Amino acid sequence: MSEETVEKTSQRVQSSLRDLGIIARELLKGSRSEEALMSSAKQFAQHEGLIESCTLNVSKLEVISQQLALHEECMEQALSNVEDLEWKLNRIINRTAGAPASHPGQVTDTPKAHPIPRDTPLEHAASEEAN
Repeated sequence: MSEETVEKTSQRVQSSLRDLGIIARELLKGSRSEEALMSSAKQFAQHEGLIESCTLNVSKLEVISQQLALHEECMEQALSNVEDLEWKLNRIINRTAGAPASHPGQVTDTPKAHPIPRDTPLEHAASEEAN
């Protein structure tokens, strides 16, 4: 063989070895990428259960919030009814005492003759339960 042929063959071998090195590096990168993707997929699967649980909890909180809003509305209505009953009772008490009754929100110069006592049996029982 001639020197020229040996040199060309040597260059081709070196080029082939470089190409093999590049291919080997790319294969390693690919396998590492696959490992990273598998790890990410496992972590995502673990988090998926937590996300579903959180979504369920948020739904439950929305229902509770709606229920609280309804309870608040009922309590406001009940308070309005209590104030109306208080006004009616004061009107009846003041009629028997001879003093004019005023509706809530109506300003009068005449003091109420007999205000309803605040320590009613129902309030007394509620305060005992609280203690």
